[in-house]
This record gives sequence, structure tokens and C-alpha cells, in this order.
Amino acid sequence: MDCFSCGQPAERSCTRCGRFFCESHGGDRLVGEGARKGRRIVTRAVCDNCTPNQEWMAFQRGCGIVVFVIVLIVLAITLFSIFSQ
Repeated sequence: MDCFSCGQPAERSCTRCGRFFCESHGGDRLVGEGARKGRRIVTRAVCDNCTPNQEWMAFQRGCGIVVFVIVLIVLAITLFSIFSQ
């Protein structure tokens, strides 16, 4: 199997389109899976043509973590205030 872009020996195939790619034209990248509520950001083997903007995907993952931490802090403060009375 050869890389879809340069013709070098391919290492893997894209999990989105099935193209074979070498290390220079694909790899493990952040991608969004699912729809609406079930959507999550995961790492998958994808070619350069199917690769979304990696900075945006990392930003989305970071925002999800920040929102989760804020919710935990608010919950902890609420529970502390209820049980400290």
C-alpha cells in the first residue's frame, strides 16, 4: 500500500475516508465524533485531507474541561454551605 499523497509506503489508513497515508501525510489527530449531545473529541488516525483544525479541536476539549471544573466548584461550594449550617 502506498501513501495517497506522495507514493511512499503507507503505515496506516484513514479512519474517515480509508485512504492510506505515510507518517508525513497523516497520523493521530483530534477529531469530533457523534452528533449534538453525544459529540465528543477523540484521537483517531486520519489523513491530512480529513484533518480538522487541530487548534480549534484542542480549544473545544479545553473548554469542556474548564466548564466541568467550574460546575464541580459550584457544586462543592453549594454543598459546603448547606452542610456547614
